[in-house]
Amino acid sequence: MMPPILWRRIIAVLVMVVAIPGCAKLLTDAPKPLFRVTATRTFPADLPHVSAQLLIDVPLAAGALDTSRIALANSPVDLN
Repeated sequence: MMPPILWRRIIAVLVMVVAIPGCAKLLTDAPKPLFRVTATRTFPADLPHVSAQLLIDVPLAAGALDTSRIALANSPVDLN
């Protein structure tokens, strides 16, 4: 029969083997959701008329989105 100190060491090693990979998740950044643009279809009738101009700079995108292909998002963090 094995001495009790050996059993304690075996149990301690098994607990560490299970616990350490779970702690690694705490050190990673949460996945960022994809940016989605939706247009408004209706506007209130009483909006004031403004003689101003809105200029938008050329957008920059990540390599996965900077393409002529259509990005398919199956989930907020998954891009195909």
